[in-house]
Amino acid sequence: MEQLHWSDMYQSKNDLINDKQLVDIIRNIPPKLKLPDGIKLKIYNFPIQKMLSKEMMENIIIFNNTHNQVGIYNKTLIDEEYLIKIMNNMTCFALLFDNGKIIGMMISIAFRTIYLDNKPMYTSYTTNLCIHEDYRNKGLAISLIGGIIKSGSNERKVYHGYYLSEESHQKINTMKIESWYRPINYIYLNEAGYQTIKNISKKVNQKIFYHVKNLSSSVDDNPLKSPSIENWEKALEFFKNDSIYMNPTFEEFKSICNLFNVYLFSNGIIFLISFNVNVTKTNKVVKNAYLAYISGFQMNPQTESVGNLFEKALYIAKNTKNDLLSGFYHGYITEDVVTENKGHTTISALNLELYNSPNNINITDKNFHLPIF
Repeated sequence: MEQLHWSDMYQSKNDLINDKQLVDIIRNIPPKLKLPDGIKLKIYNFPIQKMLSKEMMENIIIFNNTHNQVGIYNKTLIDEEYLIKIMNNMTCFALLFDNGKIIGMMISIAFRTIYLDNKPMYTSYTTNLCIHEDYRNKGLAISLIGGIIKSGSNERKVYHGYYLSEESHQKINTMKIESWYRPINYIYLNEAGYQTIKNISKKVNQKIFYHVKNLSSSVDDNPLKSPSIENWEKALEFFKNDSIYMNPTFEEFKSICNLFNVYLFSNGIIFLISFNVNVTKTNKVVKNAYLAYISGFQMNPQTESVGNLFEKALYIAKNTKNDLLSGFYHGYITEDVVTENKGHTTISALNLELYNSPNNINITDKNFHLPIF
């Protein structure tokens, strides 16, 4: 059977986006969007808006799981539990319809952040952009983006956000960011059609090479679902490592703990979010524990205080029966940390970009520390 490197999962889509319409919303809110005849854009603002009907959620799930291609042979799967988590957060949800049938979707989740000079703002992270194959390269993606920008600014006072893109749309406020993966269930990944290491020697003891060691101190793999005031106050200490960081209220932190699997330790905090991935070449589903955020007292992987946070994430991923741990190099998650834990860089290098933000904000990997998933 032909095998593929796991990095194929992170090959981004080639949908064209008209970047000229990604304007600074503080100065110029996008005009009314003109859509082709028969196509309508619907914006949902949660948690203010009522939950979607069960039928609507089923239609969204079917659409995403059919069309949301994230690589040559991979589709990211969502379920009702994921949608309910999204709707319980401060989220803007955009859907495109053609005569009542869903043909596009996008999700934008807002986080209260501190942005340079200690100014609190709302920053949105845009994800789950998906257009039906028959409607791509027709400028419809920008209608989703524009709709979310306009609704977010009017309803939530969200004036800027961030996203991942294959092509850079601006000269400033953008940086290259690479993805990584760390296999856990080596045998199953091979059965699913992936060669988890290039040119691996047959003499290598694969069981030992991918062994997740038992940590000297026990790690609770139950995520924080009902945080206390003390949990929130402790988490705030870990967020403040850079000049652009989360600063949630207690209620917002509870929502974050509902969206992510949050693990709070004496020396740091971990955000994991799990996705199932359908490998269309073999029709097998791979369980992926996605490391969206990790932070400790010191952003130095060599210090004893935070050196085992990545190990803890790996240990949790294994105990929750995931097939791999993955994410992007970001903040504490450096290439050295991933390599030391037998992880690997993928072939994908995307652009992390800030949009609709003041031109004097310079985003770098040294000052930006927000969830990426």
